[in-house]
Amino acid sequence: ERRYTAAASVQLEHQAPRVIADPDLDPQGSPAESDRFLQTQLDLVRSRSLAENVASELQDRTAAKTYEALGVEGETPAVRKESLISSLQTNVQAKLGLNTRIAQIEFTSLDPDVSAKVANAYADALAGLNLQTKISTAEKAKQYLTGQLSAAKARLETSEKRMLAYARAADLTATIAEQTKDGER
Repeated sequence: ERRYTAAASVQLEHQAPRVIADPDLDPQGSPAESDRFLQTQLDLVRSRSLAENVASELQDRTAAKTYEALGVEGETPAVRKESLISSLQTNVQAKLGLNTRIAQIEFTSLDPDVSAKVANAYADALAGLNLQTKISTAEKAKQYLTGQLSAAKARLETSEKRMLAYARAADLTATIAEQTKDGER
């Protein structure tokens, strides 16, 4: 029986958005960390969680054709879903070329259209997962910076109150007011 393999490409970017300009406060990854990131991305393609995401995407009006091309069987929807996830994980491959951040995701099935659809679904799912991770990182940074800003604002307000209290106690407010009335600074 003929089997068809389709490939989709995804660019993998390790760097998250830079939140703070100071490299000591917002360090960027080393080459070793970059290699580890790329390997993690390849492992994610073969993971059950990404297969579940792809399986969810494949639940459409062409599901019967997809199930047939993947050899999915089962009496109940739950059994068919497990069979689908297993077939997705078995038939997907991911690899990197030499000195590149472009991942090739390949999927093999009995139907060329299904292979293409699934390879693209994997590429979309991986890109979406990476985007969500970066959004989450940016949101955490925003929460942290908002907290820091609130704390700085509270310290500033406390300092201003102390300064005004000192100015009143030292009778500096009257002097300032008189100088302003005369036009002197």
